[in-house]
Amino acid sequence: MKQYDVKCPVCGKINHGLFLEETKGWMECEHCGVSVETTIAPDGCAIPFLTAEICKLRLTREAV
Repeated sequence: MKQYDVKCPVCGKINHGLFLEETKGWMECEHCGVSVETTIAPDGCAIPFLTAEICKLRLTREAV
């Protein structure tokens, strides 16, 4: 099973060694705890989905 490194779209921390196939693309950031769904691109990179909730969290953190 392949492991992936994914950058959290909220806090920017890279989460290493994730088994995304096992969790059906879901990850929980080790730093901020936000749950994010990802997809695997044809080149093997994991890309997180940006939802309205994630965008709101990101804007809230940048405003502080």
